[in-house]
Parts: sequence; structure tokens; C-alpha cells
Amino acid sequence: MSLVANLLQSLGPAGGGGPGPTTPTLTVADNGDDTGATATIAGGDSDSTNVVYTIAVDNDFDSALPVSSGTRVGNGTVALSSLSAGLYWAYNIATSPDGGEVVTHPVYFRVTTGIDAVHWRCITDIQAKMVLLGLSSIVSGSIILRKLPIEEGIGEEGGVPLPCVILSPTKEQIKHSSGTNKQDDIGYGVQVVVLSSTGEEREIALENGTYMKWREDISRAFRHQKLPNVAESWDCYVEPLDSIIPHAWFKGLVATAFVLRIFCRETRGT
Repeated sequence: MSLVANLLQSLGPAGGGGPGPTTPTLTVADNGDDTGATATIAGGDSDSTNVVYTIAVDNDFDSALPVSSGTRVGNGTVALSSLSAGLYWAYNIATSPDGGEVVTHPVYFRVTTGIDAVHWRCITDIQAKMVLLGLSSIVSGSIILRKLPIEEGIGEEGGVPLPCVILSPTKEQIKHSSGTNKQDDIGYGVQVVVLSSTGEEREIALENGTYMKWREDISRAFRHQKLPNVAESWDCYVEPLDSIIPHAWFKGLVATAFVLRIFCRETRGT
């Protein structure tokens, strides 16, 4: 089952005792100060009970369960103050007085402390989006963040399972020819290394082009796209690196790599 299908299944069936209430809309905004987020319910019935559920998008997303994070009757705001910094899905179940239920579409949002670096937000947003791609044979816990594109004990018992994706920061670029009188365009680099299994499985990955499909799927998902939870971002370039990394090959691995270059427009002097 894909991760998105897992999310939708976790919502559970809508329904109940009587006719369902009017389906409201749900939006969520980050408070930006380490106090969680604020959900806004609009367009629903004034007598409906609304319960906002959240699901953390992290390395345990495959098995994550929804958590009731706030409730109110009728339209208005709901404080999601229990959420720590991170990325989340949210949805709302509206229940009418006679027991009928409707479920809103899920929304995707970030909670920040207000002091997170833009580069760090780029990396974590890339990780969260990559988890949702449902890359063939790569479980969500194998999409990891590291300071360098290396990992001890990879593929071994107790280590990160193969195949895996390692995300790490690389140097920024400044586009001196773009920006505005008051804003600069910075290209934050995130190196992506996809490692596949050893031995016979390595040969299978080569023969059926699995590693090429990973490379293609990731590239298509990010190329010329904004990051949904990095407000400063406006474009993404994909910078190809080795299709097969020789050093990894001689250690019995299939490794392919590229850089995602996230361009962000930032106010100068702040």
C-alpha cells in the first residue's frame, strides 16, 4: 500500500447515525514560534462538532496513527498547541447532532520554532515529500538525513535497511544576476544518494533498471517545483551527479546521486 493510501485509510469510513452535515473546509497555519499551529474550519454547520486529527510525517509514517489534536463546535479556529516542530497531515471529522459524519480532505503543513534555518527547512521538507512518493522497495525509515552522505552499518542488522536514500546538505549558490533591489536568490543544495542492495540483488537492480526509476521518480517530483512548506522557495533545479558511483560499486553497492538545488528569495539585511 502506498503512503498516501495509508493516510487515506487511516481516516476511517465517514458515516454515522443520520444524514451527514455540510462538509467544511480545513486550513492550517504555522504559528512560527514553537507554539504549534492554528486550524481554521469554515463553511460547516454551526451545530457540528469538529475534531481535528493530525498525523506526523516522519520516518515512522508507515505505521503512524492519527492523533486528536483539537475540537470545537461550529466554524472557527482550533489551537493545535500540542504539536512540536515538524511536518504533519491534518483532517477534520465533522459530526452533526444526530450522529452523521463527514471527513474533510487532508491538508499538509509545517510547525516551526521560528528559528529554523532555511537550508534545514529545505532538507526536512524534501525528506517529507520523498517519504510520500512511495519509492519502490524503499521504506520510509530508510529515507534519512545525515551531515555527510555516508552511514555506518548500512544494510546490516540494526542499521538502516537497504535500499535507502541519504539526504545531506551541500554548498549554497548565490544568483547574483537575479533577485530584486531588496531580495537575494539563494540556491540551497541537498545531495541525494540512493543506495541499493548488495550481491545478487545488486545485479537485479541493474538489469531491471530499478535504480533508474528511483532517479527518475525523484527528479520528476522536484524539478521546477516549489517546496510546499518553505515559503521562500520558488524553484528547484536537479543537478545530475554520477548515475553509478564507482567507489560504491567496488564495495558491492549500486549508488546513484544528484543534487536538488532549491532557490529561495530572501530579504536582504535581515
